[in-house]
Amino acid sequence: MDIELRHCRALLALAEQHGIARAAKAVGVAQSTLSETLFSLERAVGFAVTERSPGSGAVLTAQAMALLPYARRLLQVAEETMAFAKGLQPEHALAIGASESVGTYVLPAALAVLRERCPGLPVQVRTGLCTELRQLVSAGRLQAAITIGPSIDQTVPPDQTLLQLASSRLALFRAPGDTAPSPVAGAVAAAICVPDPEGALNALLSTWLRHVGIAAALHSAGSVEAVKRQVASGGELGALPRYAVAVELARGELVEVPTPQPLPTMVLEVTALDGAAVGGPLAILLDALRLARL
Repeated sequence: MDIELRHCRALLALAEQHGIARAAKAVGVAQSTLSETLFSLERAVGFAVTERSPGSGAVLTAQAMALLPYARRLLQVAEETMAFAKGLQPEHALAIGASESVGTYVLPAALAVLRERCPGLPVQVRTGLCTELRQLVSAGRLQAAITIGPSIDQTVPPDQTLLQLASSRLALFRAPGDTAPSPVAGAVAAAICVPDPEGALNALLSTWLRHVGIAAALHSAGSVEAVKRQVASGGELGALPRYAVAVELARGELVEVPTPQPLPTMVLEVTALDGAAVGGPLAILLDALRLARL
């Protein structure tokens, strides 16, 4: 039987605490567990490691006291070994956030490039609202948030960087059988369905509608896929980044609606902790996103 690290911890705890109860509390185990560990150590070394002391309870024998320097060295080497092992592990997981449309339609191809370049890298992706994801970056829980913009009146904290990558024009669409007229300046258009009531898409579209003089009510369906389903059922228009609806438009499942002026352009934005986007896995991912055809 070999001496184990638990034996060393029990030995040191008893030497420092001068009593089984206090030693057990110090190492966070029950008294019975600590006693069994000490008995196990006795079986390993072949001599008694504890003895009764009047007024003090169990204390270490002289032979056990001689083991203390070795027990400390074993624990120190174990800690150094673990620290070294952590340094040999693959790079820390890349934790990023992405808005729904980016995470579903844009990010997968860029992640494939990253996996090819960094095959052992764990990657964690969290989807959510743009504002929520940026807050997680500020809290240090994400290294970067990949969202759609341009951000309006967004204050970038001093320890973060805001980068703009590829761009995509918005698409206005309706169901194939919907005969409602296309929106024209000075007229009231059908209701327009968007995914996020407070997102950049809503803000851009509202500004554009005012600029071209089209009156239309915007309402949120809650998600990109919900927008598509609601529009496909007929009676209203939908607005999404074109990349999010390109497949349905190509198949004829949805029909793009002509507009009096070009719709605004959305920009893929990255909010990252300072330095995170310079070199390393995140830089590889962002380079792939810059080349994305949206």
